[in-house]
Amino acid sequence: MSERIKLLQSGINVAPIYWALQSNAHLWNQNTTRTESIDSPHYGLDDIWARYGDAERAKDGMPHDSFWYPAADALGIKDMCHDVMRHVKGVELGGVLITRIPAGKSCKPHTDPG
Repeated sequence: MSERIKLLQSGINVAPIYWALQSNAHLWNQNTTRTESIDSPHYGLDDIWARYGDAERAKDGMPHDSFWYPAADALGIKDMCHDVMRHVKGVELGGVLITRIPAGKSCKPHTDPG
């Protein structure tokens, strides 16, 4: 089996993002499409959608083009996302979600199609 997770870089200063998250607690769970259904592997987790498709198309599992949500500007994460794209020679940027897993919860095993 090939390596699925690869460390791209270390020593990144995450303090600005940490403080942006602390200062913007209202961004959590503005969209609960992934976390509201008990059948979802993400049930009970907290999300911030920074970049994703239309919620209704995502809910139905339909293909969608991702776009920036206002949370991306509030958290100042666009430059970091573009840096990752350059590092991996990415061609198209899809979804950018920030997921918080509360103590005692877990993300159930699943496969993301598409």
